[in-house]
Amino acid sequence: MSDNNLPPDWSWVKLGDAIEKIPITGIKLKQKEYLQKGKYPVVDQGQELIGGYSNDESLVVDSPLPLIVFGDHTKVKKFIDFKFIAGADGIKVLRPKKYYNSKLFYYFLHCIKFPDKGYARHFQYVEKVFIPLLPLPEQNIIVDKIEELFSELDSGVAAIKKAKEQIKTYRQAVLEYAFSGRLFDPLSPIQVVGDINKAAEPKTTYGKQLPEGWKWVKLEEVCEKIQDGSHFSPKNQYNQKGEGRYLYLTSKNIRNNYLDLTNVCYVDKAFHDSIYRRCNPQYGDILLTKDGANTGNVTLNTLTEEFSLLSSVCIIKTSKEKLLPQFVKYYLQSPIGFKEVVGAMSGTAIKRIILKHIKEANIILPPIIKQNSIVNEIEKRFSEADNLEKAIDNSLAKAETLRQSILKQAFEGKLVLHYEIKKQATPFQKIQVIGAIIKGMETYNYHKGEMIIAKYIYLADKIYKLNLGFKYQKWHFGPYSPEIKKILNKHNGYFIRAGWGKGLFYKLTKEDKLFSYSNNLVDIVEKKLPDLIEIFEIFKNTKERDHKIELLASVCKVIEDDRVIESQDVFKKLKEWNTDEIITGFKNKAERFKEDEVRRSLDFIRKQGWIELLAPKTNE
Repeated sequence: MSDNNLPPDWSWVKLGDAIEKIPITGIKLKQKEYLQKGKYPVVDQGQELIGGYSNDESLVVDSPLPLIVFGDHTKVKKFIDFKFIAGADGIKVLRPKKYYNSKLFYYFLHCIKFPDKGYARHFQYVEKVFIPLLPLPEQNIIVDKIEELFSELDSGVAAIKKAKEQIKTYRQAVLEYAFSGRLFDPLSPIQVVGDINKAAEPKTTYGKQLPEGWKWVKLEEVCEKIQDGSHFSPKNQYNQKGEGRYLYLTSKNIRNNYLDLTNVCYVDKAFHDSIYRRCNPQYGDILLTKDGANTGNVTLNTLTEEFSLLSSVCIIKTSKEKLLPQFVKYYLQSPIGFKEVVGAMSGTAIKRIILKHIKEANIILPPIIKQNSIVNEIEKRFSEADNLEKAIDNSLAKAETLRQSILKQAFEGKLVLHYEIKKQATPFQKIQVIGAIIKGMETYNYHKGEMIIAKYIYLADKIYKLNLGFKYQKWHFGPYSPEIKKILNKHNGYFIRAGWGKGLFYKLTKEDKLFSYSNNLVDIVEKKLPDLIEIFEIFKNTKERDHKIELLASVCKVIEDDRVIESQDVFKKLKEWNTDEIITGFKNKAERFKEDEVRRSLDFIRKQGWIELLAPKTNE
């Protein structure tokens, strides 16, 4: 295989030659023996990281960590850095050889292409694939870069998923308002779908007080028929439609607001006729799941053909001059309707609603004209929510595409430029520098959490040109890189957390081991950091000192990013630096700092000669 398309010092290696296969014969656990809770997690080829648990210590895979589990049938890849037991069905447990960073190897596994053989075994193809081999220091830098980008991506995805959850809350709020007569209230906080953040969980307590003209009735009083399907499974079921065969639907086919016809079967005419005489679903009837995991799911029948139902589904035929089917559908999905009907469930392992309870369930009955208005308003708002949900799903799909693009660039040697690799601090050097900064702060009896530590790291990095490679962002409390938190919390062999609450701080451990390896960056920090710390020593009040550190670091960040050095321009950029008011108490940095202290901070930066370091002039 040609190396022409690889960066310098990279080559190709056959994947099978870069791994050790960890034997698991005799220690695999069958799925039927999984526990819901236990001492040791079971890792199999399922989509979830952990398939179950076991307390049998003799089955624990005996190998140094981390390891990679590959699903031979499902092609699932899992990075395992904890003690585990192997699931019995079709997994390979792999350990990359010492010249590979295990995490990078795991990421590279997601980039390789091999034939899709369905549920057949795939590892025989995987081990023949070639992957890039590169110097270990470069591997470490690329892993750090991937995880930095993934961390940012994950934060965005989490926010998007939260918005999607808020849409669910919004829908429930719409239904709650609809069936309490407040949907058309001009003071309602859910007038438009854009206000989903204001839609709280429904908390209305329903009593007998209803809007004028509304009343409570039993469902059976305003229905022509409430009937479930066959209580006997058909002897003959067919996978394909044919002459004299009828569609046969069960609870698995009923979803909220639609019929799921991806997995259906058919019955013969004799069986169909025996059911249809008493349970005859017609177009527009309500279909309600009354048994099983999907109990409470409700939709309208959109089929014009005759079909049969199992007893897990019941039909509700309303008296249409009194009660609209669409109104009932939304009522049953609302908090009050769901409680009225599904709240009457019986059973433990298998949930079910007794037909009698459905008939006797209370339902709110407005005038038919009002019902129509409510349904139209609900569907209008749900349509807006649907559009927003589609946009969110598109964003999630784009995020996944970006994730794959990041891995592809890493695989091709394009994620981190070669000159960056040569110049940036290595991951261990970063740990050493953070350790040196914490040590320097301890010398001044200055014990602080990650936010203050991060600001010292930023200032030292930029002023002393350490080139640590952290990607600093305009955070709520000043310049910050999420990678710093990851290092402080992940490398707990060198750092420990002490104190609690607002008094939480980090201490340095294993100092001799950490600094036993020479690092010129540590030498710079040890020599220069006291000058930086002593700038703030004149502020004896800890709160004031923290405030001044945040001020100086924030002004430096504005100079660096926005290339402005005049007081009014800096303050304007601080105004554009938005912060979370709930977290900080301020909408932006300009509210946090007074103009006069920003000016004095800028004057200090000038006197120190830092302007040129933060925003060096370029040749135009």
